[in-house]
Amino acid sequence: MKIKILKKHSVLIYILISIFSILYYFGLMGASGHGFHLNSTDRISLTLITCGIIILPINKNNQITNYYAKKFISILSLMVGIGTLSVGVMVLSFFIKFEFGSDINLIVIALHYLIPLLFIAVNGIIIRQIIKELRS
Repeated sequence: MKIKILKKHSVLIYILISIFSILYYFGLMGASGHGFHLNSTDRISLTLITCGIIILPINKNNQITNYYAKKFISILSLMVGIGTLSVGVMVLSFFIKFEFGSDINLIVIALHYLIPLLFIAVNGIIIRQIIKELRS
């Protein structure tokens, strides 16, 4: 039951997590007082996630009628999906290694683990759907 709901709304969940992650990231960058200095990993991650927000809904809608354009969008979606999957794994590994202070609430710590896990699961579902679509 929950897997069916997750499969049905996977792109919506992906987009919501991506948008709120970008907003959270920029909020933390602004609150740190060090300014916005993006390193290469941050730039690549933000580019992949932004491309995912744009490209994955196009692939999901199936409104493209040209065969070659549809295959191109599917292959592009697969590459972006694999890229954002690796970003999700990197974020999860960062939070696993990160030492939270004793003043942080347990709910906040749990959310820092559960949201990347949900993002990885949704990415896996999306990648599986794209591969299935490419095979047909």
